[in-house]
Amino acid sequence: MVLILSVVLLGYLSGTCAGLKDLQTENEDLSLRELVLELKNTISYQNRRITILEDRARALENVNGNQSKDIAVLTQKMKEQEEKNLNLIKMKSVCEENARKFENLFGFSKTLVGGQASELYTSSILPTVTHTPDYSSLFRKERLLVSQGPSSQSSETTVAFYAYLTQKIPSPSAHFVLTFDTVITNVGNGFHHHSGIFIAPRTGTYAFTWSFRIQNDAHMSTELIVNDLAVGAIYFDAAGGVGGNKAGTVVVHVDQGDDVFVRTTSFNNLGDIISDHIGRSYFAGWMIG
Repeated sequence: MVLILSVVLLGYLSGTCAGLKDLQTENEDLSLRELVLELKNTISYQNRRITILEDRARALENVNGNQSKDIAVLTQKMKEQEEKNLNLIKMKSVCEENARKFENLFGFSKTLVGGQASELYTSSILPTVTHTPDYSSLFRKERLLVSQGPSSQSSETTVAFYAYLTQKIPSPSAHFVLTFDTVITNVGNGFHHHSGIFIAPRTGTYAFTWSFRIQNDAHMSTELIVNDLAVGAIYFDAAGGVGGNKAGTVVVHVDQGDDVFVRTTSFNNLGDIISDHIGRSYFAGWMIG
């Protein structure tokens, strides 16, 4: 009897151990499948991250390329500005030389003491004055005498000028004075193309006209200045892919020696002022009475 019970118990235990072994194997297979699935999910996630990073890298490359182009444009503008600065330095030297010639011509020197103008007369040809002289008028006459050299063939009753640009002005800043380098007419020698300023050789009523040309979504505002006063302004907004000229005309009284010139306004201008055989940017004026 005992032997039979032992045999039965042994069989039961063998079956139980086999079941446990099968259960362990099944659990191991399940864990392995879960691990494989987790690895697949991880690889899929990493692939998506790699794709996103590659897209960002390409976007950064595009940004760097655009920035490189912008840097090249700014570098070119800096070179052009340096050339303008050199021209201004040359103009300053010319003005200083003209001032020295004027001092020698009139026999006196002018100094500034405490912000007030004072004169040291060294020639007996100048009369003694008992009142404060009008220095602004004196300086205007000085510039007129220097600009009107022996070669002047202008009529005593006729004053007229016309000049235009032959090259574009890239992205002019606020209050940028336009210089018109090609002079066609300059009766009276009042227009100075290096500075773009007309210095009235005679007092009278003048008509002035000016024009600028822009294109390709540019917008620009310019004004006509007499000394420090804006007496006229024009604005033009060019549509995309097109452009053209905008002109203005002013009739105004001008005293002898007054400065008249064209400049950009303080408006936030955008684009280049251009000028070529298709359409000129110009400045002109004439005395009408």
